[in-house]
Amino acid sequence: IFTEARLHLIRAVKARKPDTIYQLAQILHRDYKNVHDDIGFLHALGIIELVAARGARKASRPVVACGSIVFDLAA
Repeated sequence: IFTEARLHLIRAVKARKPDTIYQLAQILHRDYKNVHDDIGFLHALGIIELVAARGARKASRPVVACGSIVFDLAA
């Protein structure tokens, strides 16, 4: 579920604060569609929030919705 690419994406959103998903894809040097799909997945989990981008009509700005992620692997 949490691939290296998705973890890198979360770190980039938190550190670089991109204005749009497109800008995030450029920062990560990844295909827009793949970044958009990962953002949608993380948004569904409540890890990323999407807010209206500054000055853009339909663009969304990704924001990290939590301060930390804890994995409990105990069964």
